[in-house]
Amino acid sequence: MGFAAPWYAAVGAVVAAGVVVLHLLARTRPPRRVFPTARFVPESRAAAPALSRRPTDVVLLLVRTAAVLAIACALARPMWNPATGARRIIAVTGWRAAAPGALRATADSLRRDDDIVLLVADTVARMDREASAPHRSVGRTTLATAVLAAREAARTESRTAREFTLTLIAPAVADVWDGATEAARVAWEGAIELVAVPARSLPRMPVAVAEPGPVADAYGLRETAGEDVAVRVVAAPLTAEDSAWAHGDGGVAVVWPQDAMVEDSVRRGVSADGVALVAPLMPTHTVAPGRPVAQWIDGDAAASERPLGAGCVREVGIGFPVEGDVVLRPAAQLLLRTLAAPCGGWPDLTPLTEAQQRVLRGRSGPMAAAGLAPPPPRRLPVSLGWLVLG
Repeated sequence: MGFAAPWYAAVGAVVAAGVVVLHLLARTRPPRRVFPTARFVPESRAAAPALSRRPTDVVLLLVRTAAVLAIACALARPMWNPATGARRIIAVTGWRAAAPGALRATADSLRRDDDIVLLVADTVARMDREASAPHRSVGRTTLATAVLAAREAARTESRTAREFTLTLIAPAVADVWDGATEAARVAWEGAIELVAVPARSLPRMPVAVAEPGPVADAYGLRETAGEDVAVRVVAAPLTAEDSAWAHGDGGVAVVWPQDAMVEDSVRRGVSADGVALVAPLMPTHTVAPGRPVAQWIDGDAAASERPLGAGCVREVGIGFPVEGDVVLRPAAQLLLRTLAAPCGGWPDLTPLTEAQQRVLRGRSGPMAAAGLAPPPPRRLPVSLGWLVLG
């Protein structure tokens, strides 16, 4: 057995020894001596402290000593399994760029009973207590978030191991690398193993139109029956069949009202994925809350998406002109591509360079837990301590 904070145990032992010493000090009557001037001393009982070989108030002494030692042991946090050996942290990230099911299957095949498995979703990481637990993320997940989450997990579990190793499970593509990756890599003072999983394959425009309408006719969206359709444009409201398709098959149901082609419109600006389009546009309705996909020039959401099972629902509130050459503009085609993108947007599937992978691997060897600051201990209220000792 060991202690997470052994100094508390040492201080408790010193205080307990002081309590014993105080109980050895007894106030006894000094020996009687006759002096000629004793008649000037008033008649009263005299007492003086003296060191005794036997403590006084033995029961009170035992209670005080036991209370001091119990509080010291509680603050020292005894551990029946002190930190020994090394533990591995497995961080899973890059959900929107990975092939469907590849991350979960790889994590399940590598994990051991003592591993710490982190599922990094968007900017949040959670510990995976069950290998088969469902997981869904529609946002971009990066290596920087995974490394920082792994370091925080190592700090939290620093009392259970002397050192930690880190294994990252992600597709080796540019979508998981951002400007904070190199800075986050410095925070992990050890080697990092990257287990690369296959990246997903994305067709150019996997769109099917459930019902013909002005939007489909104006922008050339046609039924693509028989193909591997990943995006389905439907009219509001969303039907049960469309919801079941997105929920189970991981598709994107784009709710785009058929009256989105408007005649009385003014020039407005809308941006999506770094592309801006200024044209005779008009908001058709207020889209439901979710992850913004496109924004009007005033900051309001022009399109949003929310997760639905294995897929997502994307709602579009952009009214396009019935006539004109807007559809022929490159910005309009890029906007349409964004509105018909997979859940979370189009990932950058460019492979990581050798220099990036070398920076990620870093130094050799595990990271020592001694350099990690442990979580702050729980403090005993001062009033409770005085109550016990009094």
